Amino acid sequence: MPPFGGWHGEKEIEEKFVPLLEQAGIDIMLCGHLHRHIHKKAGEGQNFPIIANANRAIIKAYTNETDLNIKVVDTAGEIVDSLKIPSRRMKLSKNTR
Repeated sequence: MPPFGGWHGEKEIEEKFVPLLEQAGIDIMLCGHLHRHIHKKAGEGQNFPIIANANRAIIKAYTNETDLNIKVVDTAGEIVDSLKIPSRRMKLSKNTR
């Protein structure tokens, strides 16, 4: 369940879990429960992107040495959203230079 939408359960997640997830420094929050796809970018109320997946789509994630690539694909096989997140290792190596 995503931390937005106005319902009491979503509000609780926003108030209780988002601060903890921000402290933990997560890279992305993946969630379901909604019947439509929503992608909130980092900075839209939280420090990490959130993908709330639709009931007729699949999240596919691939990783390599440099990043995490996420694609959301509908039942027809069409990409409806994509996101690339740099690996923490790459972030750390850039910060130590």
